[in-house]
Amino acid sequence: MNQKRKREGKRIQSEIQATRNHITKVTASIARLTLVESTDPTYTASHISKLNVIMTKLNVDLEVLRDRDTSLRHGLLDDELRAAAKAVEDEIKAKNMDKQKKKEKEADEDEANKVASQAYWDATVKSERSSRYAAKNMNREYKFYTDKLLNSMPGYMTENLRRLPENKGYIWKGIYNYGERPPQPGRPIEMEEQLRGKGLFHVWTKQHDGNVLYRKSEKVGKGRDMKKKLILEEIQRPIVWGTTSCAFWK
Repeated sequence: MNQKRKREGKRIQSEIQATRNHITKVTASIARLTLVESTDPTYTASHISKLNVIMTKLNVDLEVLRDRDTSLRHGLLDDELRAAAKAVEDEIKAKNMDKQKKKEKEADEDEANKVASQAYWDATVKSERSSRYAAKNMNREYKFYTDKLLNSMPGYMTENLRRLPENKGYIWKGIYNYGERPPQPGRPIEMEEQLRGKGLFHVWTKQHDGNVLYRKSEKVGKGRDMKKKLILEEIQRPIVWGTTSCAFWK
């Protein structure tokens, strides 16, 4: 509960400061209009009147925020904070359950497709020379993928992937490898990459208009002095990742 109070307290103080800043700006505008001789007194008086209405509302808002801050410090908002936290927790659980059900459905469909494909292969294609040649090429490409790519991935990457959420991971030799834990709803896609001795960070963030903001940064420095230097930023169309279209954004 202390953490919830602290978060709410910081939010309230931030709104109080923003309201005070707004009041300061409106006060300065009223003072400037009052002191400067206007060529259109009617317009000036109307504008000052509107600013006074805004000032009244801001003062009411400020008083409400102060009262809420007082109630927070006396523990009068604890039930409200618990209810809000519970609602967020329930929403996350519901989304995770929907995600799991969708994965299970897709896994069942994939398995059914694999069975059907294998039956067709056994009945018609496997006996043909062209099919044997295609299978040989496929095996060779799969062996290249496992031997040259997956098996060459640094140990810390494979270890971290077990702990990372699905919207984070590593790009290794052009292959996107995602975390094994459930994704963080609404969070960006974040991928790290080692390319020609450089550490790169790729971030895709969904925008309100449905497009995606892509940022590529380069790792500069090491340890505590490490910083990210932005080298590319652009708007992209929605991204399709494998069999799902950014499922952790839904």
